[in-house]
Amino acid sequence: MANIELVSARTSDGVKLDGVMFWNAEKELTPPVGLVFVHGVAHNFYNTPLRYFAEHLADDGYRTIVMNTRGHDWISESPKGASLMGAAFELMEHSLLDLDAFLGFLEEKGLQRIGLVGHSLGAAKVIEYQSKRKRNSVKAVISCSCAELSYDERHQKFENFDEIHSDAEWMVNEKRPEEIFRLKRLDGTTNFYSARTLIDKYGPNDKANALRHVRSITCPILLLSGKEESRLNRFSKRLYDEAKDGMKTIFDIAGADHYYEGHEDEMKKIMSDWLELNLMRQ
Repeated sequence: MANIELVSARTSDGVKLDGVMFWNAEKELTPPVGLVFVHGVAHNFYNTPLRYFAEHLADDGYRTIVMNTRGHDWISESPKGASLMGAAFELMEHSLLDLDAFLGFLEEKGLQRIGLVGHSLGAAKVIEYQSKRKRNSVKAVISCSCAELSYDERHQKFENFDEIHSDAEWMVNEKRPEEIFRLKRLDGTTNFYSARTLIDKYGPNDKANALRHVRSITCPILLLSGKEESRLNRFSKRLYDEAKDGMKTIFDIAGADHYYEGHEDEMKKIMSDWLELNLMRQ
């Protein structure tokens, strides 16, 4: 059974982030191998489908961390109360610093072979991270239902997106970048973003679009999605087409939705088998 420890790491710009680490002392690999899991939009280290995989992959010998990004929850407060954080306020560039912190945490413990695993927006983050950082210790990337975050796609997801985006631009120009906008999705759910974050993540510059980054990944990448999430299933296939030949593997999980409920063991086995071939044997 995996050991559990609450951990924290501090980013280079001074933000303290929390997470949970799992490891099985009897089964831990030698030398140790790590996995860092990155949650989706407005989730956190204890409310993400990735937590199940982190805990159970620890029984395969990996030292695993499920980390908070500063985009955890919709709105949160920095530990010292100095500023607001959360998905409503984060910028894509922040995730590079957040991942730096937890990868550095594992490297300081002597781990030099690490895999990155992201879900939804977290998948877009890990793809962008390794595309830009090309960190030597990162030997594999796993994308679970990568969010489709292109500017064009916003029109298919949110009501009145052009009008809201225009209002956000006006707010930024008026030096009110933290003004909150409520975006109603066509599926009936609601998202909340500050003017600056809305433009940064979802504006015409396409900063969060993983298609812009996946072709630069030079380590093995596994692209997972549930067949019940047809839009993101199609997007995973587009990522597969863009990724470098010889570096990509794709799995469609029959019957699975965005959160893989009821398919956790199947997902864990796919990850475990793929990691054995692509992380352990490099």
